Amino acid sequence: MEKPLTYPVTLAVDYSDHQRALAATLVETFGRFRTALEQLFAGGNPGGFVPLMISVGAGIQNCWKNGVTPRFG
Repeated sequence: MEKPLTYPVTLAVDYSDHQRALAATLVETFGRFRTALEQLFAGGNPGGFVPLMISVGAGIQNCWKNGVTPRFG
C-alpha cells in the first residue's frame, strides 16, 4: 500500500521567524478554542465559536503546509 503524500517538515530548531509565528498563532488560537469549549460545556453560548473552530483547522493546515509540526500548547 502506498503512503499518502505529506508535507516536508522542518526541525523546530531550524524554524524561520515566519514558521515560529505560525506555531505561536496556532497555540494562541487553540487556547481560545479550549476556553470557548469549556464555556460551551458549562452551558454557555460563547460568541464566535464556529469561526474560532474553523481558525484552528486553518492554523493546523497552515502549519503543515509551511513545514511546522502543529503543537497545541
